[in-house]
Amino acid sequence: MPRRPPSETERLPWFKFFPDKWKLHTRRLPRPIKGTWIDICAELWPTGQVSHPPEVWCRELGLTDPELEEVLTVLRHTTDGEGKPIAVITVSPDVITLGCRWMLAERKARASQRSRVQHHRADATGKET
Repeated sequence: MPRRPPSETERLPWFKFFPDKWKLHTRRLPRPIKGTWIDICAELWPTGQVSHPPEVWCRELGLTDPELEEVLTVLRHTTDGEGKPIAVITVSPDVITLGCRWMLAERKARASQRSRVQHHRADATGKET
């Protein structure tokens, strides 16, 4: 039986981590916030973007409200070595949505690959009949 590709909501056991890119993307972050950023990345996996109320983010990251606000402020103004923002942040009164730019790009690439494979399989099946 052919192995089916994981759906978007299935949890993958890992995410791509390239030390050189990590250093490039986080070089400008203060050490405590760099540690919080990897915790955020773990929370965002595999979709690359998650929305929680502020109190849930504080609980998940082990932060107080002022510490969370500091992290969001720093991340909002931090760009990687290519001048692109490392985080996608949307704040409303009840919900904070955090996203990781490279995880979102990876998600898009996985979806594109999945689509190409499905089309290829459909073409191959159609040609056999």
